[in-house]
Amino acid sequence: MMKRILAAGTASLLVLESLALPVGAKTYLHAPDGTEVEIKEGTPQADLSAYRTPLESKVASRRFVTDDHLYLANEEFLSGTEFYVDAVEAGLPVAHWPEFQWVTAIENYWYSRYTLEWATTRAHAGVSTVHGPYWTLKARELYERNRVLRDRGERVPANKGVVLSHFMPLFYKRTGMPRVFDDAAPTYLNYASADPHFIGPVVTDDDFDDPQSGKKGGWGMPRYYLDYYNTRWNRDSMNRTIDMGGTAQAALKQAMWVQYFWHSDHTRAAKGGSDWDEVKLLGNDAEEGFRGIVLALASFNTLLEAKASLFSDEKGNLGGIDPFEYDPAKGLRYIPHAIGSNLALLGDLPMRPWSFHVQDKTSRLWDQASWLWLSAEYWSLSRRFERAFTHNPPVDGGVVEKETGRVALGLASALLKNIALMHKTGGVLASEWTPGKGASDRVATADAALLTVAAKAALDRFSGEEATERSIRDAARGLITAQADFLLAVQGSDGAFSSDYSLGRRPMGGTDLSAAHFWGIRGLLAAWQATKDDRYLKGAFKAYARLNEKFWDEKSGLYRTRLGDDTVTLTPKEVAAALGALREMTFALKPDAARAHLERFVRHWVQAVDVSGLQMAENYQTGELAYGVNSKDEDGDGILFVGRSHGPHGVAPIAAGKVYVNIGGQGNRAFTALPGDAAVPAGAVRYAYRPDAAPSRALAEAAPASSVAELARTIGVTDLRADGGPTPEDSKRGGEELFRLNCAVCHGARGQGITGKPLAAIARDGGMRAVVVDGRPMQRMPHWSRVLAAGEIGRIVNYVEGLFAQ
Repeated sequence: MMKRILAAGTASLLVLESLALPVGAKTYLHAPDGTEVEIKEGTPQADLSAYRTPLESKVASRRFVTDDHLYLANEEFLSGTEFYVDAVEAGLPVAHWPEFQWVTAIENYWYSRYTLEWATTRAHAGVSTVHGPYWTLKARELYERNRVLRDRGERVPANKGVVLSHFMPLFYKRTGMPRVFDDAAPTYLNYASADPHFIGPVVTDDDFDDPQSGKKGGWGMPRYYLDYYNTRWNRDSMNRTIDMGGTAQAALKQAMWVQYFWHSDHTRAAKGGSDWDEVKLLGNDAEEGFRGIVLALASFNTLLEAKASLFSDEKGNLGGIDPFEYDPAKGLRYIPHAIGSNLALLGDLPMRPWSFHVQDKTSRLWDQASWLWLSAEYWSLSRRFERAFTHNPPVDGGVVEKETGRVALGLASALLKNIALMHKTGGVLASEWTPGKGASDRVATADAALLTVAAKAALDRFSGEEATERSIRDAARGLITAQADFLLAVQGSDGAFSSDYSLGRRPMGGTDLSAAHFWGIRGLLAAWQATKDDRYLKGAFKAYARLNEKFWDEKSGLYRTRLGDDTVTLTPKEVAAALGALREMTFALKPDAARAHLERFVRHWVQAVDVSGLQMAENYQTGELAYGVNSKDEDGDGILFVGRSHGPHGVAPIAAGKVYVNIGGQGNRAFTALPGDAAVPAGAVRYAYRPDAAPSRALAEAAPASSVAELARTIGVTDLRADGGPTPEDSKRGGEELFRLNCAVCHGARGQGITGKPLAAIARDGGMRAVVVDGRPMQRMPHWSRVLAAGEIGRIVNYVEGLFAQ
């Protein structure tokens, strides 16, 4: 069956370059009642050849390190569709630019989502949510109800039984999702590291019978999409220490993705009596609505477990706290850096936690900042989606108790108290605190930056007038100012940052590392966004100018890791630092500087992530349009299909742990001596989107490094452009071309919907113009009038309405 589907898909590829249509087989999930749910397909990729330069690189490590990889995934999420939409909203010059769309709304979006699925759901690289305390409470609640009403001595039901028999049917009904993914194990406590190679082959046939739906083969989708068994990671390779910073980053990722998966509702036909009605369901579509529920509960289980049992005293005894009554002066309890886990493997269940113990008693500022950011995001989630978070679910139509948000509120308050007591010395926050020793005499620029970002999130999210929220905001403001003032105080007169400083502001590392500059920029821009204090913006500009003058290598399209070193070292955490700093810098520049900056952003991403080999594999959403069945690299971009990448069975579509890149040419003996496997070079990239009337911009059009640095130095202070920037000029392009260049990346080449909504209903109701002009910001549809001229919008509307006129 899959061969027949692929034959049709391959035939349609012949028209791809001219028509830019999504290709490949239609994919559906089937329910026992015969209903079908269509699953998202891939998108033809933009032609990135103007941004690509061949690199000589080596993959030195493929190990997944939870803290580093999840932080990269979070910065990718923020640099994905969120960034693309925000750039349009800000009136930046991003219209008619498919390469920028591809890098943000496709690659950053999907690479982040790949990590979400393959590392925290398929891999089993952590404690499964089914063992979480929320489900234990639900099991006891059901036991008490049965005991009172029937009094027959029933046992307390197991968590797994409660989830499958009581709650999954509710989730299916609330979202329209017809089935569960086999062997999915969303994690709520994450192991420190693991080997991301698969334990078995990625099965791409579709000739299998499904016991859940009763369908007998011929799915039109590969088996691995529904069946996760072979894409587990090797249990014996896992470091089962619970990394508390990485666990917070993972739960933060889950909370952020829920807010994306639920940004709109969807409808489907449902039979009521003798008639069929349109029923409104939770989530952008059935799959994302269902995933959103699972992720929301996984994230809450993380928060609840920490609150109930993972706070340590100074002797290393674990326990819980009442965060609203917590006073560290009366008995300090804090989140330690690492917790050892004793796990039991019982039957077909995921490994069950038997007991926990403190393995590393230190308190790390990075960890505390990660938990603060998580708490802020979950609180926002619980308050933003009132149709899902209700007071009495499922009776009142909700799926999660609104009061779960109060755990996040209380934890944020407790975390801020601990940070002030344990890490602050003379107004400066140390990176580590150890029982019996107190705070260290060191602060990493990365830690100062992340805490500023987390404090800004707390300031933004805890926006109510409850006393606890007000106290959180007050504490967050103080931390933002203190951290940013410290960064300004230690910054060199030339804009330089060191990787570490003593609490007395003495550099403890050199100023020759690019990552330190990225961290400094990230922290200062977060402080500027929170306070509008121009000092912080000027400090960020100075560091940005030095980066582009001293570190940028035009030939490779990379920033040097260290001045004078002709080997660039790429790791997930350092790439994340660059990604976050460059993204946020975009919104501090005026439009005349933003274009050159964004060209640099696209170029650096393509080289550092795609061409270098950092992204180890990909799935069909980013180019492997035929599921990799015909070749290892269906689209020829050098990023292999998940099932045919490194190792006997393939590797997860996530970032490598470390990649070395030679920017010094053949005489670079230091690079030659380094260990690693040569990265797969890209071939002639196939299936690329190449509209003749809109050729890709050559790199020669982008400003050179000196010009970018000069722009940053002289641009002056500006605010986010609420006015939408300059008035757009009419390009005179036709409606079909304009739609492909600006809209198809989200809505599909025929308006069928990919990550954006299908357009048929809106077009037929005559509401297209209002949607395009006014946008729907809560549904991630921007005001296109800020970057497209009125005539362009009119031609797009006419084209889309014509598609659905019959």
